[in-house]
Amino acid sequence: AKASPALWALGTFPGVRYQTASPINFRNYGYLRRVAQVATAYSHTVVLFDDGTVRAWANSTDQFGQLCSNDGFAIFSKDVSAIAAGQYHTVLLKNDGTVWVCGRNNLGQLGDGSMSNRHLPVQVADHAISISASAYTTSFLKQDGTLWRTEIIDRPTPGQVGKFSQQASGVKAIPAYSNDTIYISTANELVVSGRVLANNVSQISVSDGNIYYITADRTLYGYGSNGVGQLGNGTNVDAYDVPVIMGTSIVSVGSTRGIAWFLKSNGDLYGVGDNTSVTLYPDTTLYKYVWTPVLIASNVKATFSSSFDPYVIVFTKDY
Repeated sequence: AKASPALWALGTFPGVRYQTASPINFRNYGYLRRVAQVATAYSHTVVLFDDGTVRAWANSTDQFGQLCSNDGFAIFSKDVSAIAAGQYHTVLLKNDGTVWVCGRNNLGQLGDGSMSNRHLPVQVADHAISISASAYTTSFLKQDGTLWRTEIIDRPTPGQVGKFSQQASGVKAIPAYSNDTIYISTANELVVSGRVLANNVSQISVSDGNIYYITADRTLYGYGSNGVGQLGNGTNVDAYDVPVIMGTSIVSVGSTRGIAWFLKSNGDLYGVGDNTSVTLYPDTTLYKYVWTPVLIASNVKATFSSSFDPYVIVFTKDY
């Protein structure tokens, strides 16, 4: 049988403790095989394998329960279909459509009807088909097309607890990370806080200050801040009125703060934006910021979109 694709990482991989100027093949270390999804956050990394098992690593200790385990290593042993990660919390979607959360809950981000940290997963929803997390919120999309999200409670009053509220209906897909109500509608519209930004959209990636989306003809567009070149057009001019065309023949896009990467149909992976953590190019003296797309790797099978803040690109290569 053909070997499962190996997991590669470039930049700072939270909890796995690597910062590198060239991609690391984790197969050489004897683990992280059969990878289906990766969620990275400020303090931890969560990996979902294709057999439904999940493992997680933290930068130091599992102080808030974000690893969902008493032993600080394993989470669910089976039946997980998707994962997401916030700053100090983790979200899991099981095959039966139930949503489970663990980790920090000081702002009500878990939505479990409390303000208590959870070191073991607790169920918060059912009938879900996808999940998402931001630094301090949790979201899920239900089978009926409704989008639900927790609200940030900055100064909780007595008796106030974290809970979910409906944000939108007619939703087809949600990004892996978002602080706002951003989604693809059942009419394939990109909707941002109630406003239609684009039509014929097939995929989106959201990071702080930016929205990237792919249309049905595989054209990639970038929208928002461009202070470190993350829109890839060779300037630092923001694009809040007219999105920037970033490439064609694009099959997937990912992003984190100040960085975007995209995979072309020929297997070439490109990146653009902030290179201060050697996420895009090994020479930070020459390229502190990458203003036009640079080739990161070839023969890439899939990429994984980061969640909150880490400067890391994770991808698999086809053998």
